[in-house]
Amino acid sequence: MEYNRIKCVYFAAISFLFLYCYFHATTNKFMNKNNSNRSELIEENFFIIDSNNLEYIKPHMYGYSISKIGFLTDNYYKTLGHYEEPEYLGAYIMIRIIGNEIIINQDYYGSYGLYIYENKESDYFAISNSFLLLEEYLLEKQNISLNKDFADNFLISGLYTDTIYETMINEIIRIPSNAYIIINKKNKIIKIKYLDYKENTIRLESRKGMKIIDKWIDKWTYIIRSIKRKTDNVIFDISGGFDSRAVLAILMNSGLDLKEISFYSTTSKARDLPKDLKIAELISSKLDFNLNINLILIKII
Repeated sequence: MEYNRIKCVYFAAISFLFLYCYFHATTNKFMNKNNSNRSELIEENFFIIDSNNLEYIKPHMYGYSISKIGFLTDNYYKTLGHYEEPEYLGAYIMIRIIGNEIIINQDYYGSYGLYIYENKESDYFAISNSFLLLEEYLLEKQNISLNKDFADNFLISGLYTDTIYETMINEIIRIPSNAYIIINKKNKIIKIKYLDYKENTIRLESRKGMKIIDKWIDKWTYIIRSIKRKTDNVIFDISGGFDSRAVLAILMNSGLDLKEISFYSTTSKARDLPKDLKIAELISSKLDFNLNINLILIKII
């Protein structure tokens, strides 16, 4: 039970920081680049690597990683001059080139997803962080077929699947979140390697458990302060649930003025969402911060 609560708080922190990254990135993209179009958006966030274009692949980070200094994006690594392996926190795919190898890493949760097509007969392969992009890319190049059993199950389960490898196309697999890819450019050989995260359960009330929680809170408090120093475009998504209130406690611990943070709670009337809004309004009244005021919400095309 204690371990599950720790995980809930952790997921909530990730969600909070993801909202910041989304808001900051989309603000720059859509307010400063009004002429951006769909194809440019796809090109900036997704990729196709196949066995015929390996010599053109360059190092790149798609998405962001999280460290003590804040969010690290591709611009950070370009300025740094080299691409070093992140700490697995965030939502990203990182492509690195070391000697004759292309190494493709993903974050701890596999937020984007890595999809692979292999034709053993022709030694052709293609990789993407988008299933739809890969499927469209292969449609006129290779023979692919519908995985009908998977598609039927996907539809009746509410567009959700708990399978690890299968996708809606028989010839395309998705690799697990603890996997990464190594490609030999010269021999055009692809290998999938696996990380052992060695997760352990530690009792929350133990001395070791409390030290871990204290260290964890200090880390995220530092990150939140670092974010606020760099931008005023911070939006906090709050509901009536335990997760968002736990992260709100970390935000309060940071010492920041809550009135300088934008707080948002959905006004949708679907399912139990009105209850979330009512609870969020009670919290904002108690803690004296503004809710759903002066928000700049960006619509993605």
